[in-house]
Amino acid sequence: MADGLLLSPEVIRNFWAKVDKSGPNGCWLWTAWKNETGHGRFEIAGKKYLASHIALTLMGNPRPEPPAHWALHGDLCPTCCIRPDPAHLRWGTPQDNVDDRERLGRRSPARGEGHGNAKLNDELVRYIRSSPLSQRALAREIGVSQPLIGNVRRREIWAHVT
Repeated sequence: MADGLLLSPEVIRNFWAKVDKSGPNGCWLWTAWKNETGHGRFEIAGKKYLASHIALTLMGNPRPEPPAHWALHGDLCPTCCIRPDPAHLRWGTPQDNVDDRERLGRRSPARGEGHGNAKLNDELVRYIRSSPLSQRALAREIGVSQPLIGNVRRREIWAHVT
């Protein structure tokens, strides 16, 4: 049961079929849909759940009453690890989550070249800002959208690049 939802054997089989149990550090990696932060997502009867919450529930550790309602990952685990073992995944309070994030240095999201979806790098950003070409011409030359060029020039994005 996940948040009061009774899970059929078929749904449970479908859930575990999306898990790779051969991950590094003994992690069980969610291989299906992930949200923007890399946390596994699973849909049941049209409702989306975090895969970590379902995994903990299926292994006999249902979600506690608030405030302890965050699924916290182990120190070496990626956000897609759903191994329901206290060294990998456990319930905790929002404060526990903040403490873990600070202790592990997971505080700041990646930005600039370090972001996995970056289409530019610092050198291209400097070029965009110094070029006399139009936004449209730059977009064609670099292979990105014209609005992206405008956002860079207005420093709405990549503001950290001088």
